[in-house]
Formats: sequence, C-alpha cells, structure tokens
Amino acid sequence: MILATNNLVKIAEITTDNENLQFPLSNLKDDRRTKVCKLDPEGVIVFDFGVPQEVDLFMIVAESGEILKVNSLTLQLNNVDSWVMPPVSVNIAIDEDFQIGAHAFNTSVNYRFARLVYNSLSPEAVFSKIFIGERSNTSDLFFSYPLQYREVDNAIKAKNTLGQLFIDKINKQKQLSGSFRTLNLDENDQVLGILDDASETAPIWVYLDCNNITNNNNRISGYYYLSEVPQGTFSEGNFWDYSFTFIEGT
Repeated sequence: MILATNNLVKIAEITTDNENLQFPLSNLKDDRRTKVCKLDPEGVIVFDFGVPQEVDLFMIVAESGEILKVNSLTLQLNNVDSWVMPPVSVNIAIDEDFQIGAHAFNTSVNYRFARLVYNSLSPEAVFSKIFIGERSNTSDLFFSYPLQYREVDNAIKAKNTLGQLFIDKINKQKQLSGSFRTLNLDENDQVLGILDDASETAPIWVYLDCNNITNNNNRISGYYYLSEVPQGTFSEGNFWDYSFTFIEGT
C-alpha cells in the first residue's frame, strides 16, 4: 500500500491556455474536493515545480459525489517546458466505476515540469484534486493484516409518528483501517514523517498496489484524512506499533 503526502501540486506554478476565473487553477491547491477548476473540454495543464522533483505517483479524484469529467488523460514529465518528445509520457486509466485515475511508477523519476493533456466528452472538463509527487513510505513499510474497509453511509434518517422512515441521501465515505506492527527505528521514522504531514485536517493519498486484496484496487484507493492522529506504542524488543483509520476526504 502506497501512502503519499508530499503533493507537488501545492507548490507548483500552474498554467493553462483557457483558465476559467470563476473556477480557477488555484482551486487544485485547496484541500476541499468541492473546490474545482473548470476548463475547456480539451487542453493541457502545465505544472512548474521550480526545480527538479522526485515523482513516482500520480492520482486524480473527482469532486465528491460527482463523476470525473475527464475521458482521457496523459501525464508528461520533462526538465524543460517543451513537449515535442517528452522523456516520460504515461496514459492514465480513468476508472468510471470509482471515479479515480492513478499510476505508480516502478522507480522514482526526477523532473521540473509536469504536463497533463486531457480530453472530456462533457461541455467542460472538471478537475477536483490531483496528486503528483513521491510516496511517503518505502517498500519495506507496509500495513500489517488484517485490513478493515467499509463505506460509511452518511444519510440522514428520521421517522415520523407513524414510524415511516424518511431518508436524506448523502454520499458514502470510504473508511480504511489497519496497523503498522513491529517497526524498527528507521521504519518508525517513516511513520513519524507521514504524521508530520497528514492529520485530521491535512490529506493523505492512499494507493492500493497489492494484487491479492481486491479485484479492483480503485475501490479502496483514494483521497483520505486521518480520523484521528494515532498514538505509537513502544514494546519489548524495541519495536513500535501504530493503528490508523483513514476517512475519505470530501
């Protein structure tokens, strides 16, 4: 499982040829998924990180309760703002069932510019939250089993005096729980580094890259917050344990 907090989108200078000032590119830096940027149905977005940065993960999610209004998406990376033959060009698969797109690189790459080439069949393309950056945990830091997952139903329910049920439907929220067990000191530093950036008010991106947990990992992968900051437990044998619960961001 990949966890990621260092989102280069937050520090980038973002440009496009068709910015809608009512729904500007700056909304991509807002943590609320309801803050979206709306663009022409076809175009490009360029992210300038200022200096070359490590990238090994890309993710995109839709506005809460909405569909991802992008039908094709290509991520390109380069050290110069020139795109005739970029050294990295990856087609991002859009999952229409779970309204998410993701790509994890096998190895980290280092570039200054990222460019998204997009196309939408809707009258306008809508972007909510995008992650471009490097994962926060290395391959030797992974969740211990069991993992727990559920979809929290936020519907408001009420009964009248006759016992009739009235329901105000609200979107479900994904909730994922698990643990890091028997961590050595170096692995504990990784967890503390994640907790330096992620919290109940600062998001964390989760990408399930295991092949034996679900038939479609996009159901669980997504944009989360910590339900509460976990407490570490130091046990005999010089090991640390942590339990996490992530709740989907809205």
